[in-house]
Amino acid sequence: MKTQGYIDLLSTIGIPGLIETQNSNRDPRLMELAQLNKIALLYSTVLGDDIYYKELLPRYEQLVNTLMQVSIIFNKNGIKYSIFKTIKPFPTTPSDIDVLLPSEDFSRAEALLISSGYIRTAHDAYSSTLQKEMIVDLQLQPSVSNLPYASKQLLMKNTVLRNVYGCEIRTLNPEAEVIVIASHSFYKEQMFTLNDYYAITILAEQLDIEKLAGLAEANKTMDVLRIITGICSQITESVFNTRLKINDISQTLASQHERIMNHDALPIKFPFGLVLKLLLKRATEDKEMRRMMMPALMRLASPAQFLKLIKHLQRTTY
Repeated sequence: MKTQGYIDLLSTIGIPGLIETQNSNRDPRLMELAQLNKIALLYSTVLGDDIYYKELLPRYEQLVNTLMQVSIIFNKNGIKYSIFKTIKPFPTTPSDIDVLLPSEDFSRAEALLISSGYIRTAHDAYSSTLQKEMIVDLQLQPSVSNLPYASKQLLMKNTVLRNVYGCEIRTLNPEAEVIVIASHSFYKEQMFTLNDYYAITILAEQLDIEKLAGLAEANKTMDVLRIITGICSQITESVFNTRLKINDISQTLASQHERIMNHDALPIKFPFGLVLKLLLKRATEDKEMRRMMMPALMRLASPAQFLKLIKHLQRTTY
């Protein structure tokens, strides 16, 4: 669905906590667009659509229960951790829960979850995937094809303890969370959804712009942050005809999104050449990423991995 479709969808939802809904459009095509953009629960909640809401509510409740269970286990046992990319400032139903861990706590955290009934279904150099009622991804480092796209040291220094759903849960602070969401969207998914837009635009209201810029520079992700905040800024101005803090952030970072992005449809798929270019640029600036670059390129040379990449690039959502 082109421009008018996502304008109608955004106008119907508004921005939770910032801009009220501007209409009540129940067009079935908008639900399809909401599903593509991973905001189906948000859209059905705003509309009061019982059919979709009742279908999605069990998944949301499962998310809440799993977050509480994992956090209680880790808090009780003194595990250093941070939930990231999972808790959004609006109702959502992610497919898994992402947990960042330091190396010294990784094995013990995994063992604690296994002893609590989780089954390990996958494992690689940077992560372990466990499943019970819901998938929990334990990660040493946010990465794509084992290429780290964010510094775990910087992220673990930027955590806060929050009361979420009545439980103490350690998460990233707003600055670090915005950087991780933007980097994950660009580097790993190579796609920008309205889920990303709402998360970043709402979180932007809570953050310190200078701290955000400093963290992005230290993490070698300023180029990506400029692209993503630029897109968020343009959507906010064009759809809601207003300026929010995300617009100030975009202006401060001197975002130049117009020359590389076409916003006539969402999700937005980033050109693979641009993603590769900025991956290589980050690798020249980051020692850990540079160390892993050659093994990653060698894996990509295999027919199976190359086919997997092609399928990844052809997706319409994730």
